[in-house]
Amino acid sequence: MKKIIQKHKNLILALSILFMTGYLSRYHFQLALIQGDSMLPTYHNLELVIINKHVKQPDYGDVIVFSSDTLSTTLIKRVVAKPNDMVSIEENILYVNDEPSSVLPENAQISYAGTASSPLLLHEDEYFVLGDNYSESKDSRCPDIGPVKYEDIIGTVMPSR
Repeated sequence: MKKIIQKHKNLILALSILFMTGYLSRYHFQLALIQGDSMLPTYHNLELVIINKHVKQPDYGDVIVFSSDTLSTTLIKRVVAKPNDMVSIEENILYVNDEPSSVLPENAQISYAGTASSPLLLHEDEYFVLGDNYSESKDSRCPDIGPVKYEDIIGTVMPSR
C-alpha cells in the first residue's frame, strides 16, 4: 500500500488540490474579472478580484457582485444604502435617510439621479448600489437594474489593497 501511495503521490496531490479548489470556488470564494470602467478608480478593466461568498449581508461601502436578470449578467457595484433606507439624489448629492451619504467622497457629484430622482424607500431585502465611476455606471439608478435584491447577491469583493 505504501508503495502505491509513493508511486502516485503527485497524482494524489494534484487531485487533492483540484478537489479543494473546486470546493472553495463553489462554496466559499470565486475569482471574477472586472469588465468595463464603471468601478474606476477602485477597480480597473480586466482586473481580477476575489469574491467572498459568505458575506451576504453587505454593509455601507462594501463592493458586491450580484446577478442582474434583466441584463443577463453579473455586476460589481458599491453598496450605498441598505434595507429600509430612504435614498434620493438631489442637486448631484446622494442622500440616505435625509443625510448626505458618508460612503461617497465629500465632493462626489452624481449628475444622473434616475430611480433616485425622488425619495425611494428600499424594501427589507433591497440594497441601493452605485458604480464608483458615476458617469459610466449602470447601477441602481437605472430603471432596468434598480435596487438589488438580497437573493441576487453572490458575495462581496475582498479588498486587495
